[in-house]
Amino acid sequence: MHFHLGKVFISHTAADKPFVRRLAARLEKSQFHVWLDEHDLIAGDPLPESIGKALQAARVILVVVSKASVASKWLRYELNIATERMIKGECRVIPIVIENATLSRSKIARQRPRLNPPDCRLTRSQPFDTTKCITLPILGIAPFLT
Repeated sequence: MHFHLGKVFISHTAADKPFVRRLAARLEKSQFHVWLDEHDLIAGDPLPESIGKALQAARVILVVVSKASVASKWLRYELNIATERMIKGECRVIPIVIENATLSRSKIARQRPRLNPPDCRLTRSQPFDTTKCITLPILGIAPFLT
């Protein structure tokens, strides 16, 4: 288990939930603890407080980038907290690109050159490799070095 990382927070929108569920299952199979709203929130929990606490506790925050997510106010809220923590050196923020999206107005776009997001867009000929795409960056290992 990768207990030293705490729970890996996955920032996403409801539209991306099918991908996020597959991603969470793959991460859990690789022995990571995952914070996922549908597993960790209880009905009636105050959303901003609960999500804020989970983001503050996470050492790794995955941000799912899609057309839906770049338009989401909730994702921007989560990304603001994550970016502030990343700047302070408190966490690693890893954008996970799952489809072409216009990033020009988002914080993801401003951080993109520094963050070097893994490209997890699925193609018919080759689905993404979880280890190279996500697991190694979570652990702080550059995939091209393996």
